[in-house]
Amino acid sequence: MPQQVKKAVFRPVGRASVPSWRLMLALAALLLPGAALAQTPEPSAEFAQPAAAPAAPDGFYLRLAVGPAFAHFSTRYDDHEFVLMGAALAPELAAGFTVAEKLELTLGLSGTVMIAPGMEMSVLGQDESINRNQATQINAGVGLTYYLPYDFYIGGSAAVSYFVLTLNERGLNEAAGHIYSLNPDAVDFRKQLPDSTESAYGIVGGHHLGFAAQIQVGKEWAVSEDAGLGLGVQYLFAVYPKFLSGAEEQAAGRDRILWLGHSAALMLSATYN
Repeated sequence: MPQQVKKAVFRPVGRASVPSWRLMLALAALLLPGAALAQTPEPSAEFAQPAAAPAAPDGFYLRLAVGPAFAHFSTRYDDHEFVLMGAALAPELAAGFTVAEKLELTLGLSGTVMIAPGMEMSVLGQDESINRNQATQINAGVGLTYYLPYDFYIGGSAAVSYFVLTLNERGLNEAAGHIYSLNPDAVDFRKQLPDSTESAYGIVGGHHLGFAAQIQVGKEWAVSEDAGLGLGVQYLFAVYPKFLSGAEEQAAGRDRILWLGHSAALMLSATYN
């Protein structure tokens, strides 16, 4: 029997021949995914680690702030009481540096500028009002600001304070005329206002030197690496002792009087650090 025919007759049944190129493709399909996984680059450290938190304030520190306020100043002695209150504007400038982690030491100027405040007064049992007055408070002192998580902050300061009060002379004279028409034997209370002076502009003014303390609480939002905007509230308390002598002491019947000041403000701030 010819050799070709013999091979065809005795080929084993049930074992189909598979071409070698198909076997190579199947093997490649199994090996290539593993090779691809083995060659996949690992994530770089830059992307694997979470983003760093914003840096805490450090170095030179500058803060500008301003906001609407409500102020109240008063003095009381014997049967005399004077209360000045009304809307105000509260500006602030502070500059300093970091003394510890998240802690800023500053020197600053702040103030309270009252907008045409009214004065309520009670003299010899009579109540009167004087409108359209002027009052300005200026503070210079040292403060500390501490930054909490999430850019919240709390601060405080102590300062020397200067308070200038200018009363509307026309309103003052009208009130005095009414009071002393009912009490002709009483001493004119206008002589009992601290440092009272008259001028060609028709005003009666008082100047007072004292001390003030202030606290602040608020939050800042970063607008760049070195700058932020903030919103906070502050409260200020001031005391102004006034020592009298000579004619003032005789008119008041005492050697000192005391003015007290309070103010609360909503502050918008800009910070550079």
